[in-house]
Amino acid sequence: MNQELKSMVFTMNAPGEKISALDETNLPKPVTAIQEKRPGLIHTLYLRLCELVIAVPGFFKQDKSNADPDKIGPAPDRFGLIDSHKHYWTTFDKKIQKLNKKSDKDTSYKVLFLGRHGEGFHNVGMDYYGEDEWDRKWGRKNGNGTITWGPDAQLTDKGVSQAERVHSLWQQELKRGGGIPLPTAFFVSPLVRALHTFQITFAGLVDDPQPLIIENLRDSYGLRTADLRHNKTWIQEQYPTYKFEDGFTEQDELWMKDERETDEHTEKRVKGVLDKILKIDDTYLAIVAHSKVVEATFNITKHQDFDVPTGVGENVSDSNIFAAGVVPIVLKIVKNTI
Repeated sequence: MNQELKSMVFTMNAPGEKISALDETNLPKPVTAIQEKRPGLIHTLYLRLCELVIAVPGFFKQDKSNADPDKIGPAPDRFGLIDSHKHYWTTFDKKIQKLNKKSDKDTSYKVLFLGRHGEGFHNVGMDYYGEDEWDRKWGRKNGNGTITWGPDAQLTDKGVSQAERVHSLWQQELKRGGGIPLPTAFFVSPLVRALHTFQITFAGLVDDPQPLIIENLRDSYGLRTADLRHNKTWIQEQYPTYKFEDGFTEQDELWMKDERETDEHTEKRVKGVLDKILKIDDTYLAIVAHSKVVEATFNITKHQDFDVPTGVGENVSDSNIFAAGVVPIVLKIVKNTI
């Protein structure tokens, strides 16, 4: 990983405190929901001037046009790899190597393991009250007297079990098919539900993974206290081996009490993150973040829509319900030559 990115990775914060972005020289300034009611010319030009990042279908069940999340589940065997022959991971890795070898100097291929955190207390609350009532009243509170979801919602016991299931799947796939290629670069949201999911998922699998905590990998922010992060000092104390991106602020400077970030702005900042992390030499990368980050990545890369459940209120099979979601994506990256 290059020095610029190494200086970017991990944390958390208290109510009323405020956040910052990844690299303010390369990313657009935060824009409020009021300013971004509908897509505009600037947003369109911004996306076009960035690198072209396209999902390459044909490797995983999740990227099929008829992919059914209910049947596939959030963390299927082989992580959804279609090939089931004896040495399937060895074959997969050779295909990725071959794609890179045949590519010109402006094109490369990478594999991104895109993960969603396990069930958080905010998921339980929203499932109980419904999204409209959640945004009107309950999501703005820190809890209901029975459970607490803010600020910065933590994993439930089920959420911990889900992350443990993903950990077990990684262990399983390291022993099968010639061994799954482990990521060599790790990135994580600063919200505690993602940090904890990452910690459980990769414990003992990678020696000192030291994920980079990136502000712009957080969930959509504003209104909901569950999305108000802890401060940097708190995160550093809880996750001392994690790294922070350059410019990561002590307090949460993005969260807004009376406004919710738009999906368009979330997509814009996620695009900025992808543009940056996909410049590194590593071929296999992992992100642990949130459903909005997953959705934005799908939109940006033209990946098949695939709803990654946490297990709350989802029609998933019993065999998969105790697993946070992971979708592997083969990405083709073409440098902007303008």
